[in-house]
Amino acid sequence: MSEQGHPGRALEPRDLFALDVVNDVQISPDGTSVAYVVTHGDPDANRYTSAIVVAAADGSSATRTVVAPDSRNSSPRWSP
Repeated sequence: MSEQGHPGRALEPRDLFALDVVNDVQISPDGTSVAYVVTHGDPDANRYTSAIVVAAADGSSATRTVVAPDSRNSSPRWSP
């Protein structure tokens, strides 16, 4: 056990690539959908990529990626 009482190994810098980060959440004008950016690490390429994802605001349907992962995807916005 580690000093904190949790079994396993210490966190390593490479472990950060396993974390998905969600940011820039945007609610659609009618309130039924949410668009957001998911950033994921690629440890083999030593870089992060981002995809824009849309989901039903009430969680009633599966998410869908509307802009495929690329290092430049960011800032989803809804048209009024």
